[in-house]
Amino acid sequence: MVGDMRQAPLRILWMSDGPQFATGFARVTREVTRRLSERPGIDIACLGWASDGVATNPGDHPIRVYPGSATSNGQDTIESVVADFKPDVLVTLGEFRMVKWLASHGVRKKFKWVGYLPLDGGPFYPPWAVTLREMEEIIAMSHFGRGVLQSGVGSREIRMIYHGVDCEVMKALPNRQEIKTHPRFRGKFVVGCIARNQWRKNIPALVQAFSLLVRRYPDLHLYIQSASSSTGYDLPELLKRYELQGCADLAAPNYSVTNGLSDSQMNELYNLFDVTVLPTCAEGFGLPLLESMAAGVPIVATDFSACSELVRGHGELAAVKTIITLGESLLDQAIVDVEDLARCIEKLYLSPELRQQYGQAGRAFAETLSWDRLMPQWLDVLSKVSGVDL
Repeated sequence: MVGDMRQAPLRILWMSDGPQFATGFARVTREVTRRLSERPGIDIACLGWASDGVATNPGDHPIRVYPGSATSNGQDTIESVVADFKPDVLVTLGEFRMVKWLASHGVRKKFKWVGYLPLDGGPFYPPWAVTLREMEEIIAMSHFGRGVLQSGVGSREIRMIYHGVDCEVMKALPNRQEIKTHPRFRGKFVVGCIARNQWRKNIPALVQAFSLLVRRYPDLHLYIQSASSSTGYDLPELLKRYELQGCADLAAPNYSVTNGLSDSQMNELYNLFDVTVLPTCAEGFGLPLLESMAAGVPIVATDFSACSELVRGHGELAAVKTIITLGESLLDQAIVDVEDLARCIEKLYLSPELRQQYGQAGRAFAETLSWDRLMPQWLDVLSKVSGVDL
């Protein structure tokens, strides 16, 4: 392949959501590829899923982005992209269902394959082994995910690299009360949620828990940053069902994965919240949890999958009421106990001291996971798989 005496740059192709989108995969793509592009000896490009026809601002993301369609996860363009860019290494950030086609594709042998895999449930699904055998390096993004993968591949090494956060951007603001000057938020305790509108995020559980609390504490206000309806729930109708008009708000109607908030706007939104809640059924990681911690905001999340290891000691974990098995891969997913979710929110509402304690602990934890501090792990993986000392 390549050796330590190589003069040409190591060519890395990163394949995932296009970096211009408002998704977790896109965030990771932006942050990691930008930093890799700044390293000597690396030439990096991105094959961006669903980015065909969607503009990318070079000032926001300076590396080359090859467009891909919304439905193929790269299958329609991988051959032409590989022929043009000639990558030494391909890094895929996506679920098994998104990348399994690559294992049998004709271009597979033209590069080394690093699979960065989100595992939000288990147990290990045996057909995954076919895809994993084709990967030179396998990376999980949580200890939970690594455990699931390790159980299916025996003694083979599974690396784990967490997602990160830019603690210079995501941080507590000194004017948090000024952010609440809008009449909807003035004097209110704001319960916030930032999540894709997907069934897996289980937003109805948060709405139900909030409806139990707001009757007792009328100064509560719910804010959900999510597209009002896409592949998930009809959120406006959901709020009406629980009679939350006047004490709950949604993102602007034009908010979508192609029309998201800037980083500074996202940080202001976190600073609007008194507590961030993620009632999810399962998470491969959960970036809003880490970004909320960086902003010094305490969190509540379901005690399952990656949430447990991120939140424990930095927030409240709501009990799981039952486990259900879903999808082609037969993954176990958690249904949060709505009453316990409400109890966790109430506990933080009633204790400013606990909120401050979790806010400080969360910020300290987030600082250990800055994107810059994680980059040596990526350089180590790429050095090992390529044979090039980076």
